[in-house]
Amino acid sequence: MSKWFWIAPFALAAAGWGQTNAPIPTVIPETPLGGHVIPSGTELHVRINEALSTDRNEPGDAFTAALVAPVMVNGTVVLPVGTQFAGHVLANHEAGILKGRAKLVLGLESFQLAGHTFHVDLTAATYETGHKHKRLEEPDPNARAVVATRVAVTIPAETVVQFTLGSPVRV
Repeated sequence: MSKWFWIAPFALAAAGWGQTNAPIPTVIPETPLGGHVIPSGTELHVRINEALSTDRNEPGDAFTAALVAPVMVNGTVVLPVGTQFAGHVLANHEAGILKGRAKLVLGLESFQLAGHTFHVDLTAATYETGHKHKRLEEPDPNARAVVATRVAVTIPAETVVQFTLGSPVRV
């Protein structure tokens, strides 16, 4: 038995047991679907499914949207029309009574495709009122008072909004 006691360590060393300098193989993770990469700068046109407004919505409010134009990579449709996106209101700045413009900033965060959720980094879509405020003249011509009202940003349901990919997405 003492003979095997001396031979076992040499056999293990010859087999490479305990070797720590072995190179670690580089593994490139496979994408869930077809291995396509949608490049940064790609424009996405989506239809907002619900109305959004600076009067009703606050930062963090969720909304959904559907893709209205297919996204193609090297002649292959990667995102078909109707792909569902999830987003939220990033910022909401209501107009002041006498100064300041109303602003609503939207962002998309993910989309669903073939049972998988893909997170996206998109540039925000910003909607701003054209005028700082709207003036309503008093009906009496002798009155010199001018009444100022707030003008809200309203994005009706079914509005098509354009977003741009900020970084590539693997699908």
